[in-house]
Amino acid sequence: MFVAFVAFVAFVAFVAFVAFVAFVAFVAFVAFVAFVAFVAFVAFVAFVALVALLPLTHAPPRLALYDSFLEVDKKLLLLPEIATPTNPDQSGTTVCAAIIAANEIIVSNCGDTRCVVSKKRKAVDLSQDHKPNLLSETERIKKAGGFVANGRVNGLHGVARR
Repeated sequence: MFVAFVAFVAFVAFVAFVAFVAFVAFVAFVAFVAFVAFVAFVAFVAFVALVALLPLTHAPPRLALYDSFLEVDKKLLLLPEIATPTNPDQSGTTVCAAIIAANEIIVSNCGDTRCVVSKKRKAVDLSQDHKPNLLSETERIKKAGGFVANGRVNGLHGVARR
């Protein structure tokens, strides 16, 4: 009888331990997801704030999108946590922006992102992926001093613009 009681207590202790470990793992997972969501939100707010700081121009919308991408990139490179002499730029980005006017939609994308619209319940691509194996991207990469190996920029990156 005593052995059965000890076995029962050991079983209950084991179940309690497993439940505790599962609970801790769940809390850690929820905390991680919340952290990732927070970082994504902060990045989005920072991008919007940086774009808001750009000077207003009377440039055509296409040129304005292009210029805003370059200006944000320049401003980000000034941040010490992005690139320093001892820590070259290892950051990446992905962004898709659209200007929707009365008679046209102008889109711009960078990195591993694509702009898609639904037309009669069918997906229609509005932007072109920046894949290294595209002829135009390969030429741009080579002109910048890089190379494409195994469909990857400098043998590392799966997208041509990051």
